[in-house]
Amino acid sequence: MNPPTYGAVEEITSVWYGGAAAATAVVKRGPVVPPLPSLGASTLLPGTLLAGRYRLEQSLGEGAFARVYAAWDSALHRWVAAKISPSATGGQLSAGEAQLQAACQHPNLMPLYDAGSDPLLGVAYIIMPLYPGSDLAATLNRYGPMPFRTALLCTDQVCSALEFLQQRRNAVHGDIKPANIWLTNSGAALLMDFNLYGLLTQGDCLRAGTPGYTAPEALMGRMDARSDVFSLACVLYQCLAGSPPFTDDAAVQAGQFTPLRRLRPDLRPELEAVIHRALARQPEQRFQSAREFQTALRRPDTAGLEGRIALNTIFRTLMRIARQLGRMLAAVYRLTWRMLTKFLRHAVHRPLPALIEAVVFCILSRAALDMARQAGLYWWRLHQGDVKTVAWGALSLGVVSLVGTIAKPFLTRRNAQRRAKQ
Repeated sequence: MNPPTYGAVEEITSVWYGGAAAATAVVKRGPVVPPLPSLGASTLLPGTLLAGRYRLEQSLGEGAFARVYAAWDSALHRWVAAKISPSATGGQLSAGEAQLQAACQHPNLMPLYDAGSDPLLGVAYIIMPLYPGSDLAATLNRYGPMPFRTALLCTDQVCSALEFLQQRRNAVHGDIKPANIWLTNSGAALLMDFNLYGLLTQGDCLRAGTPGYTAPEALMGRMDARSDVFSLACVLYQCLAGSPPFTDDAAVQAGQFTPLRRLRPDLRPELEAVIHRALARQPEQRFQSAREFQTALRRPDTAGLEGRIALNTIFRTLMRIARQLGRMLAAVYRLTWRMLTKFLRHAVHRPLPALIEAVVFCILSRAALDMARQAGLYWWRLHQGDVKTVAWGALSLGVVSLVGTIAKPFLTRRNAQRRAKQ
């Protein structure tokens, strides 16, 4: 039984680069991958039985620490991807780590089917699904820069996966790069190797990551969600420009890279500002989470304008309060009209009791209004300063937002002229 063909050139081009690119692309099949060379002390050839269950068939790719195979699962009769590394490199997952990674179920995370080691072959393995497609690195090497919409779609899906890891699992990926993003022929982007940081920090290695994609603070052993934002911004930069912003860790430390619009002049200035902010050297200057980065990419015209966003939030809150007050006034009006109609009917038949009830109602209403007035004055005296502060803050945000909206076209034109002179 022959393994299915994965990494089909025509399908990847059609889905991720559009029909026109697929029609004009030069379709070339890569050379047949030779049998896997020695991994540790043993040589694994096609047909080798791994862990008494997985029959290795075709080599799909090779990394620094492991190699990926298309394998046949003889127990469940399905094709899977087997990632194999020598046991001496420490790539074996413990039972707790395997359970934690298997519990990370998200549409944009590569699932984990099985993990363990084969003492007879001297290798550790991870079993994953075998989805038709190719990794992002191979796709960029073959076809070059992506269309804007395609690159943003891929980044948006990876942001969703990172948000899940950061918020639901309190985990950091630590090694985001094109080789760890799998593009399927159906248009999905899957993030792989999302337990690498946890594995490397448990051993002698003090940091994870790939040169050119690792955040500056991660090079010094400090890594959090903002480090993943930096790495993902490097990937997005490469998707749009065709080359990464940094070549090595020294360039990352220097923080110098070519402005993206020099490589893609048709890129919107707002989108360039979002990507450059995510590539900031200081973590405090970047987006603080993958969700913030995702929101800024979806609406780049509002990225960095915190005043406008805060003003919109205040306006929506005030409108929500106004709607609630309107509903309450409408309910009071209906109740008052119903009670007045009932009172008038009662007064026609029994005028004296109705008059007594009206006098008592007026006295109680006057007392209630006085109590409400006193309570309102007391609250105002306590919170007068806070109310004035909020009012002045809202007015200031409105002025800043108006000035920014008016000045934005002029600033954009001036920056474009400055870049053209350079």
